[in-house]
Amino acid sequence: MSETAAAPELEAALAEVKKAWRRGELCLAEIGGFTDKELDAAVTAASRLIISRQTGEALQVIGSLIFLKPREPKYYHLAGLALHAAERFDLADAYYRLALAINPEDVASLVYRGEVNLYLGKRKQGLSMLRRALELARGKPALDTFVMRARAVERAFLEKPA
Repeated sequence: MSETAAAPELEAALAEVKKAWRRGELCLAEIGGFTDKELDAAVTAASRLIISRQTGEALQVIGSLIFLKPREPKYYHLAGLALHAAERFDLADAYYRLALAINPEDVASLVYRGEVNLYLGKRKQGLSMLRRALELARGKPALDTFVMRARAVERAFLEKPA
């Protein structure tokens, strides 16, 4: 007789945990008991590493965050920012795309993805993403920083000949 068969409540609880894991409703951060505050502290640490141009170290922290909570779009966005700052626009685009796959209305990722697409020479797609971000941000003052960036990038690239 298995240990869980002797404790039907435990067996039922484990079955529910397995189902939640398979449905993507449970992640290692939750199993490990990490709080949002602890995870946000790691985001802050990674952001500081990006600012200080320590891209490799930042990506190590971000990789750990993605491992712990793979369905959190802000971690993919942060990886995109690190690669964007390092001028690895192709890889930055891939991470922004992952963030948008999880949350298609992520204005920040749309703005930055639009920008890297412009750097990659994909003018039409880049401008389209910036305009979509501006649409989504309309009437949302909390997103003003991204609106300003989108407009500045759009202006800069509209002034350049195609």
